[in-house]
Amino acid sequence: MKNLRNFRLRFIEKESYDLLPENIMRKKLDYHSHISNIKKREKMIERRVTELNLLKEELREMKLKRTDLYNELFEFHDTFIPTISITYSGKPKGDSKKTDSGGVYYHSNNSWSITLRMKKKVKNIYIGTDKVLKERLNEIYETDRFSKLKSQYVEEKKKIQSEVKKLVEGNIIKELTQLVNEGKSIDEFLNKKGIKGLDYVKLR
Repeated sequence: MKNLRNFRLRFIEKESYDLLPENIMRKKLDYHSHISNIKKREKMIERRVTELNLLKEELREMKLKRTDLYNELFEFHDTFIPTISITYSGKPKGDSKKTDSGGVYYHSNNSWSITLRMKKKVKNIYIGTDKVLKERLNEIYETDRFSKLKSQYVEEKKKIQSEVKKLVEGNIIKELTQLVNEGKSIDEFLNKKGIKGLDYVKLR
């Protein structure tokens, strides 16, 4: 049985080598060239394995740092960044109706408010009536398009909610940041009475 474990052929002196048949000489040359290429590839793999191990170590360190940063930011978000939603409230009058465009319409005594969730607390802040809020938005953006939106239509109500949330969220976060920078507690805001939601509907 042939032993191919080391793939080494017996050495042949040049004088003897030159006496070999031409086809054998070509095969030997091809074989030695192939062996050389294998060794080069093995060294390349070794280098890349070393590089890969370094990359894996760098990745491990990056993930550890990510975890530390996430924990710090999660604590910050959980403590200082509120979850804000703009709610449209009022007792509906009668059943909802579908419009020709497929939207949903319902009669309601319209009013708007801010629902703020933070530090496991919920704070509701009244903004004002539908008319008052739309007038404020028209004033801010120097337009009359908000007066044309009907809050009783779900799709148009969402447009108002989106605009109001962008304004309100930024202004509330700005106020909370000021409290933190002054060394005060966020609870000062959460426990504050008589906050006017309309005061937060403005450009920063």
